[in-house]
Amino acid sequence: TITLDTKYEGVVSVDVWTGYAICVVSKTGERNVVVGPATRLLNYDETLQSIVTPEGETAFLKLRDNKIFDVIAAQTKDYVNVQIKLTYSSKFTGDKNKWFEINNYVDFIKDYMRNAIKLAVKNYGIQEFYADSTNIIRNVVLKNDEKEKKISFANNVVVNDVEITNIAVERTVADLME
Repeated sequence: TITLDTKYEGVVSVDVWTGYAICVVSKTGERNVVVGPATRLLNYDETLQSIVTPEGETAFLKLRDNKIFDVIAAQTKDYVNVQIKLTYSSKFTGDKNKWFEINNYVDFIKDYMRNAIKLAVKNYGIQEFYADSTNIIRNVVLKNDEKEKKISFANNVVVNDVEITNIAVERTVADLME
């Protein structure tokens, strides 16, 4: 919140950096998405819409190279518990007016991907999954559009890559597999 005392004249200006965007909302509900580099002068009845990003809550939406970290607990078809640590890479594309439609797109992506990955892991036995876990997970995350190899969400955020940092298996099962 910015409060201007009567001794100041002028308006609030917002500088939007290259690779970022803001959503300006008026009291009437009119929305305007500004993509940087740009400077936007706010009218007296306008505010910036906040959004939850991997860095936390902010008014500035980073348009590419967003890293989303997650840990997924899943179970194979032979009832072995596995823990998957991964990082999604995402970017915003398409119609800019949709970018701010989901306030917490990070949790939205995590929830969707957790369910998709858990369902996929459930189709494999532990030996089969462990032997090819990277390919299995990459196929789930990057499979939606066969031409472009990515999943696009309603707010035009695209998960364009995934890095699997660790696959952990129950200790007793890991010992048996070795």
